[in-house]
Amino acid sequence: MSISRKDLARTGLLILLAIFLVFNNVFAQVNEREYLNKGTEYFKNDQIDEAISAFTKAIELNPDNAPSYNCRADTYYSKKEYNKARNDATKAQELGFTVDPRLLESLNKQK
Repeated sequence: MSISRKDLARTGLLILLAIFLVFNNVFAQVNEREYLNKGTEYFKNDQIDEAISAFTKAIELNPDNAPSYNCRADTYYSKKEYNKARNDATKAQELGFTVDPRLLESLNKQK
């Protein structure tokens, strides 16, 4: 059985595509973690708007990033943006993250 050049070229392209997708995914995960870490540092330094931007970027890179939703919920809470905090806390829970019950209790008391 011989393989045609056309089949060989297709196979090569599929292999290159697979390699690209794997490395692209790894790169996104690294950046996602970097943005989560940056957001945490910004929050610790009371750079609240920068923290929100960093957590948002991490979420854009991975919409299933529950810790970033949780951190952004804490950050919104610190700005008294309770609806946004509640939405992010809910999303983090939906994704399987255990949100601090004190945050949830406090959000339930807010309008």
